[in-house]
Amino acid sequence: MPPAVQLGFYPSDTGAKYSPHLDRNPGEVGNRREITFLIYLNIDWDAKRWGGHLRLHPDDDKAPRVDVEPIGGRIVVFRSGTQVHEVMPCKGRDRLALTLWCEYE
Repeated sequence: MPPAVQLGFYPSDTGAKYSPHLDRNPGEVGNRREITFLIYLNIDWDAKRWGGHLRLHPDDDKAPRVDVEPIGGRIVVFRSGTQVHEVMPCKGRDRLALTLWCEYE
């Protein structure tokens, strides 16, 4: 099966965000996502002004969260069924990310 692709558009005028989630939940039927690739398309992004960080939540409650700035050309790769993540609110500029999911058979 070919990988699934999505263009994520977060409009700046709405404070768009995405709540913490997995790209494949345990026991979810029909979802075969295994690896998530995020490619950011935001040229000259200023995360201090516009937000829109990808926040990665660790498995271990003692480990710190990791915030990744959505800078154009940056690629983030993680396991779809184990990495809890969210998109922090975006304000002042539209945010774009291309997501590619590689699926298992």
